[in-house]
Amino acid sequence: MKERTFIIIENTPIARETFRLDLACLDPAFFEEVQPGQFLHIRVPNAAFSLRRPISVCDVCDGVVKIACAVKGEGTKALAAAKPGTELTATGPIGRGFPTDGVKKARLLGGGIGVAPLLFLARRLREAGVKVSAYLGFRSAEFAILAGDFAELGCEVSLFSDDGTIGQKGFAVNGLIAREDGSPVFACGPKPMFRALQTALPPQTPAWASLEERMGCGVGACLGCTVGIREERGVRNRRVCVDGPVFPLSEVVL
Repeated sequence: MKERTFIIIENTPIARETFRLDLACLDPAFFEEVQPGQFLHIRVPNAAFSLRRPISVCDVCDGVVKIACAVKGEGTKALAAAKPGTELTATGPIGRGFPTDGVKKARLLGGGIGVAPLLFLARRLREAGVKVSAYLGFRSAEFAILAGDFAELGCEVSLFSDDGTIGQKGFAVNGLIAREDGSPVFACGPKPMFRALQTALPPQTPAWASLEERMGCGVGACLGCTVGIREERGVRNRRVCVDGPVFPLSEVVL
């Protein structure tokens, strides 16, 4: 893990209470290291915030790093207000990303802001010639993000919303299960979505979940982001920041 300097190129609102930062990285080695599913631990450009914010890498394209974030507190509110030209420091890339070796067809399942890190995954999969179907769910149309970006990459996109204002009314996980074909599933979103997926997905279908937990240090020392993972000798606590954030879905205790 290495601290790097980023410069905000553009700050764009992309949905209600959601923004995207386009960043230039001053260390070219970053682009060789970063993998889909990893995140940055960002220092908010305001001395009032002592803790960094973990934000997934949304996309990497043409030398630009993109992150998308929902405004949930004062820290993300300050990031949302940051102007182009602002310098950010961040540790990263951090964590274990999505395993994609040997994948020929993939299904991506995203809920809310959890859609964001799946875009970088979709890009890498499509560059490798993988057929990708994306099932994206949102509260309503005003919270929908990045659907057009997935379509531009050549993904088959199915949209869902709680209130029916965009796509089909209902949950994205139900849409995915209705077209179950045994191909690998890569998911990121809220815990209820993961619980539904664990219950409905056939046990032989490979699936991975990118977990979201509150973090302190982001380097595995504080143990503030632990989650129960089933192992041969029973359930053990694992750190989302460095042991994850991606885990086999069947092993996650929800």
